[in-house]
Amino acid sequence: MNELEVAKKLIDAYKTADEMMTIVKTTKGEHKAMRVSLEMVKTLLPKAEAYIGGLDKAKSDDEEMTSIAKIAEDGSVNLTINPELLKTAAVSNPFMLLIIAALTVIEKDIKTIMDIEKQILSFLENEKESEIEGDLKTVSSIISKYTANHDNEKFVSSNHKLVLDIQRTARKNMAFYKKNIDALIRDNGFSLSQASVETLLNKYEKQFNYFKMTIFVFSVASLLEILLSGNFKEDNVSIVKNEISEAGESYLQLHKKCTEKLTKLSKETIESNTVRGAGIIVEFTGKLFKKSERLNDTGDKLASKGNEIIDKSNEIEKQHIEAFQNIKDPQVQVFLEKMEEIIFIFNHTGEICLGNECLFLLDK
Repeated sequence: MNELEVAKKLIDAYKTADEMMTIVKTTKGEHKAMRVSLEMVKTLLPKAEAYIGGLDKAKSDDEEMTSIAKIAEDGSVNLTINPELLKTAAVSNPFMLLIIAALTVIEKDIKTIMDIEKQILSFLENEKESEIEGDLKTVSSIISKYTANHDNEKFVSSNHKLVLDIQRTARKNMAFYKKNIDALIRDNGFSLSQASVETLLNKYEKQFNYFKMTIFVFSVASLLEILLSGNFKEDNVSIVKNEISEAGESYLQLHKKCTEKLTKLSKETIESNTVRGAGIIVEFTGKLFKKSERLNDTGDKLASKGNEIIDKSNEIEKQHIEAFQNIKDPQVQVFLEKMEEIIFIFNHTGEICLGNECLFLLDK
C-alpha cells in the first residue's frame, strides 16, 4: 500500500477505538455502542446538569445496565423504565439524552477544531489580504458558542442562513484553489535553478494553505448547517461527509503530485547537479589514488570528501521536500468523525441504557 492509499484510508476510517465507542454484551448478543460519561457531560455542558443530575439514581443496583428507552424504526422513543425513576433526573423526554450525547461529542473536540484554526491564522499573519479570514473567524466563533446556545431560537435562526452562505462560498473557493494548484503542476516555464525551485515551493505552500483553509471553512460550515437545521438523517449527513472526504482526498492527491514534481526538479537544479558532479569527480579521483600505495592516504581523503559533497547535493534536494511536508495533512479527520458520531446517535441508536456513571447508546 503506497503513501497516498494509507493517507486516504486514514481519512475514510472511522476510529471505532475512540474512547466513546465500545462493544457492549447483552443477552441478545454484542452491540456496537457509544459510551457517554455523565461526568464528561457535566464538565463540557454545565447546562445539561438540569437534565442528567441524579440520573445515576435511576439505575437498578442489581443490573450492570438499566434500559431507559428503546427507539423504534420510525424514530419514536418508548420508555422501558419506570417514569417515576426517570423524574429524578428531570428528563421528561429521553430523546433529550440523544441531543446531550450529540452536544458532548461536538464539544469534546472543539479544542482540536480551534487549534486547527490557530494554525491557519498563523499563516494569515503574512497574508492580510485574505478575503477568507472573515469567514474563518465567523464559523469558528459560531461553533465555539453552539453547545451553549443550541436551544436559543434567535441564535439558531440568525446563524443558519449565514452558515449556508459561507458554505456555498467555501465550496466555490475549494474549486478555485484546486484549479490554481493544477495549473502550477502543469506549468514548466521556469529555469532549473535552486532559486526558481524555492520560488515554486513558496507558490505551492501559499496555494495549499489557502486550499486547506477553504476546506476547513467548508467543513465547519457544513457541520454547523447540520446542527442548526436539525437535519440529522443519515442520507443528509452522509452527503456532506462524503463531500468533505473527497476534498481531503483531492488535497492529498495534489500534494503527492507536487511533492513528486519538487523532488524531480530539485534533482535537476543546476546547483544540485554541479555539487553532485564535483562530488563524483573527487570521489573517482580518490579511488584512482588509492590504487597507488604512495598515494593511498590521499585517495582515502579524496574519496571521503567526494562522499561529503554528494551528501551535500542530496541535502539540497531534501530541504525543499521537508519544508513541503509540513502542510501535508488536510486535517479533515475530526469533521468526518463528528459526522459519523451524529449518524450513529440519531440513526443507529436502538436503545438508551444507563450504566455506572455512563449513558450507553446501543446500536439497533
